[in-house]
Amino acid sequence: MYATNNSINRELDKELWNGQSSAWEINEETETLYEIMPFVTIFICILGLPGNILIIKIMKVPPFNEMAHSIICTTLAIADLYYLIYLLASSILEMIMGVETMLVTFCKIWMPCVYLGFHLDAWFVVFLTYERVIAVAWPLKAGQIMTKRRVIIISIAIVIFFVLWDSVFIFRNGIVEMKYGNISFEFCDNINDFGMPGNVYDDLSDLLGTLIPLVFIIMGNICIVYKLYRQRQVRAQLGQGGGNELMKMNIMIISVTMTFVILLAPSII
Repeated sequence: MYATNNSINRELDKELWNGQSSAWEINEETETLYEIMPFVTIFICILGLPGNILIIKIMKVPPFNEMAHSIICTTLAIADLYYLIYLLASSILEMIMGVETMLVTFCKIWMPCVYLGFHLDAWFVVFLTYERVIAVAWPLKAGQIMTKRRVIIISIAIVIFFVLWDSVFIFRNGIVEMKYGNISFEFCDNINDFGMPGNVYDDLSDLLGTLIPLVFIIMGNICIVYKLYRQRQVRAQLGQGGGNELMKMNIMIISVTMTFVILLAPSII
């Protein structure tokens, strides 16, 4: 069950729990949290929008626009902008309409939109991570392996795959009417499993946006750190300097991807 009306929730709580104070207090605390969250989300979105716009502008400036990874960074920033704008819009609508009314009104589209932003963010971070793995592991061949054309093709493939995957929710979700005693209400729920048991599709979608990309990102960053450490050892033995600019860029990307991992980790629990 995804949504019910607040007033109906209160009536159901009274009926189901016969006015037990502990259950009622939990409901009130949860309702207070729902009232605060839209403001927190709006604040985070407003902070994130300028940063992504700045990344897009920087990636258009030489020498960044000549590098293959600039396409991935730009695409990741665009995907993040989409997700932030969606969250900003949904939070404003939630404040105006109420979360339950909003979810019922936009029952067919809210879930695919949420998952699409979630999936694109996660997998473009994975793509960025492994582009760096190739650049660090095979520095002389990286330009031939990750050409701009290939990066664009892979980026388009990622977008198409998840648009198709998440669009299934449009056909799965629908408005269901339920009655409890004299109370009648509507909520947005799964109405078509397409022959799949339980919430298997939901679970797979969650894994595609959390655990699976998390494992790939961690493994990729371990490879990058190891190769950078080995390269630094070799340069030290040969008495060679240099490579500082490339090292800074790799450290920056590692920092970005590991920050994503830290933010993503709680979603798995």
